[in-house]
Amino acid sequence: METQRIRVFLVEDDDVDYLAFKRGLNKQRLPYDHMRASSIAEAKEVLKTNAFDIVLLDYRLGDGTSFELFEHIPEQIPFIIVTGSGDEEIAVQAMKAGASDYLIKDPSGRWLMTLPLTVRNAMKARQAEEALKRAHEELEQRVYQRTEELFAANRQLQQEIEQRKKAEKALRQSEERFRALTETTSEWIWEVDTDLCFTYVSPRVLELLGYQPAEILSKTPVELMVPIETERAREQFREIVESRRPFRDMENLYAHEDGHVLALELSGTPFVDAEGQLCGYRGVGRDITERKRSIQLLIQSERLQAVAELAAGVAHNFNNLLQVILFCTEVAMAALRSDDLTKMRGNLERILESCRSGAETVKRLHDFARSGPEPVREGAVFPLAHTVQKAIEMSESLWKSMPERKGLSVTLRKDLVPECFVRGEENELLEVVINLIKNAVEAMPQGGEIFLRVAEEGSDAVLTVEDSGAGIPEANIGRVFQPFFTTKGLHGTGMGLASSYGIVLRHGGQITVQSNEGHGARFIVSIPLASETREGLRLTEIPAQRPFRVLVIDDQEPIVEMMEQLFTRRGHTVSRALSGPEGLALFERDHADVVISDLSMPSMTGWQVGKAIKDLCETRGIPKPLFLILTGWGKQPDQPERSAEFGIDGVIEKPVNFEGLMAKIRDLLHERECAASAPMGSGAEFS
Repeated sequence: METQRIRVFLVEDDDVDYLAFKRGLNKQRLPYDHMRASSIAEAKEVLKTNAFDIVLLDYRLGDGTSFELFEHIPEQIPFIIVTGSGDEEIAVQAMKAGASDYLIKDPSGRWLMTLPLTVRNAMKARQAEEALKRAHEELEQRVYQRTEELFAANRQLQQEIEQRKKAEKALRQSEERFRALTETTSEWIWEVDTDLCFTYVSPRVLELLGYQPAEILSKTPVELMVPIETERAREQFREIVESRRPFRDMENLYAHEDGHVLALELSGTPFVDAEGQLCGYRGVGRDITERKRSIQLLIQSERLQAVAELAAGVAHNFNNLLQVILFCTEVAMAALRSDDLTKMRGNLERILESCRSGAETVKRLHDFARSGPEPVREGAVFPLAHTVQKAIEMSESLWKSMPERKGLSVTLRKDLVPECFVRGEENELLEVVINLIKNAVEAMPQGGEIFLRVAEEGSDAVLTVEDSGAGIPEANIGRVFQPFFTTKGLHGTGMGLASSYGIVLRHGGQITVQSNEGHGARFIVSIPLASETREGLRLTEIPAQRPFRVLVIDDQEPIVEMMEQLFTRRGHTVSRALSGPEGLALFERDHADVVISDLSMPSMTGWQVGKAIKDLCETRGIPKPLFLILTGWGKQPDQPERSAEFGIDGVIEKPVNFEGLMAKIRDLLHERECAASAPMGSGAEFS
């Protein structure tokens, strides 16, 4: 029997390697008919007019890498990367991009001995994939067709059961076929009446939701959902039934019988009786919990990538700040030696300003990294222009430093109306603006101009981000906000604009894009204006009465020493401890009016110290001191219940200047005084 010949396309620019390949074929008497191309350009032309069973690609060629050929190879043809570099990262990228295998050329030619087995395995795997794909498509079509046939047969048989005995036999056969399908398909098949009560559910519901089919008959899908979903779902189903339209991919959160929550996606179509009256809906449901989790991971990956890019710019800014601090310190030291106090004071003020600028930069990076998909909380009102300005400053490395390093120029102009107040989560909208700026920069690989505008239009605050880049092809306009859509190949996740789209919707707004290919793009974000503006904080002056006792706990000795000096200069008494246990021992021996503790310490955290002091005060029947936590881990989420449990009166983000710390103490004491029904027994009012 004649051996089937295998058509091999070899892309190899090294003549020596090519000769070795031919010798290997002859030596092993391989049934290969091969064709060779020695460049990327030549390979593209060959692939246009020839059919092959497998493609062998040298990774690095004279005019590029073999990655440029992946999209030109027909999907059904497997391809193998062959290279002499042995780079694992290249191998991983190649396999992710669809390569069947990866061979490393060695001087002894052992890779040629393994080539036949590798080729056979690659072809078999690709053939199996194609067969599985066809089988899956056929099965989906068959399930749909059979389901429709079976439901139609059931209706007809129920109407004719009294007149036609043959229908009984047909009905039993129909039910058996239907049962076989519903018990083997991975999807949940269901049917509801016009009241949305289940009249049929397939056994798959037991695996999905933990209920036997009989347990949920006469229940509605809404009754199986988590409480937060019920109101929205009722409105969705009401509109669907009123319109008698089919629906697809309706996502809702359901409660499993054991209590855990999962996301299900339902698609359904209406069915009617012989007179055209609506009888109900039938359709399928599938578990999309893992898919939703994967999307969130990709969104987080996109955010972390943006944080990494911003961090590069932050490092650049910090180097500049450190240079200013270094020079100012040297000048201040020289001024101190010459008793030039004026010059020394000026340089110390520059050092303070640089420290504040660095602290603000770190805070903004913390805020951006912390933003996430949580629902927007009520009560947060802020000017959109302020958020946009923060985004411009945070992303300076994206639109200024990085292009300049490449010899490019990106100009950013702005027109920000300050009085456009919106309600929502500022960190999330900050992420949207940075994503849009990043998107604009990437659309201008040769440099260009970005224009940001904030203005009030009707009842909305409108942000416009416009670039002078390559624009968006008309075919892609409707897809730019879709998850996973990207034109960046392996370098993009396709989740940046999709994440921004979701954030804007959660804020009750809209985001649209306008573009003509070759003439830039304009993204427009509309957010409803807040009905009120945020009032400025009113500082209440607390009259100074007497010095107080403060206990400072921090494992960083320089911080403890500086705080001791600052409090002492104000006339207050300071006890200092370098650990939680040491601080507790000092407090037991000598009660303090105010305790200031670091959050992260080796033996005890600030939370644990606060709880121990609270318990001690309750046991001894003495007033609890004002307890503040200092942390360098960025702003902590609001946890009023936990703070009350652990006796924490406030959490302050490092770094904080001393005046800011004293202002916080004054505010908290004032809140205590207002909340108390009588004057505070032992608390002091501080200056």
